[in-house]
Amino acid sequence: RSRDLRPGDRRRAARRDEARHAAHRHQRHQQRAVEGRVLYRGTAGEALARRIVADREALADRLRQIPGVEPMPSATNFMLVRLPVADAGPVVKELGNRGVFVRHFGRPDLKLGCYLRVSIGTPEENEIFAQELAAILAGAAA
Repeated sequence: RSRDLRPGDRRRAARRDEARHAAHRHQRHQQRAVEGRVLYRGTAGEALARRIVADREALADRLRQIPGVEPMPSATNFMLVRLPVADAGPVVKELGNRGVFVRHFGRPDLKLGCYLRVSIGTPEENEIFAQELAAILAGAAA
């Protein structure tokens, strides 16, 4: 497959694949930490995992207070959040305009157009996200 590509395309493809593998390794490590399967028990990593779990649950509770918003169960350092809109793209754009960046899966074949992927941040960051999301959704409903 790669021999059909031009040299510059091959380099880009190799860098992309390398980045994907590194991201996957990092994601596996993060997931183990968040699920409590920390490699080094009794270390700062274990405390971090407990904090992320507590922050994730607090954010999920906060998001449930917003009408129509449904956080999905998660065992990672991020969560999927279902919004009460058919396409979350405009919400993602407005969040970005307000300095809050989340991931949107707008491809129709994924059937996740009304979902956001939200990384768990600090309690302050999570509250800013929840406040901005509530404001945007309230404006859309008006």
